[in-house]
Amino acid sequence: MRVIYRALLLFLVVFASSLSGYAQLSTIGKEFWVGFMENNRNLTPTVQNPNGLIDYAVLLITATEDTRGVIEYLGQSRPFELKVGEQFPFRLSSPDLLHRRSGVTENLGIHITSSGKIAVH
Repeated sequence: MRVIYRALLLFLVVFASSLSGYAQLSTIGKEFWVGFMENNRNLTPTVQNPNGLIDYAVLLITATEDTRGVIEYLGQSRPFELKVGEQFPFRLSSPDLLHRRSGVTENLGIHITSSGKIAVH
């Protein structure tokens, strides 16, 4: 009898854990927070980067329905308006939104909101 109770308990635990699997099923939404992780390229000339080329923070916003939105970063904002299927490339070199140092907390988050559904890459 004890074996039956243990088997039933194991079944219930496995069944219950399979029901509570919360995962992101889509990258489409109306509000996003984005940040760029550490990037080791320097803005000054080095052996790896002899010309001192500038890194860019690049986001690509794609609309799945007609929408208006805004990109907020470092106290600034940039509005955008898209029709279904259109893309809005957002490229920013200054001020620098790329994290350059490890172990340092910086306020470099990008907040994107829209009236319609979008995908952010």
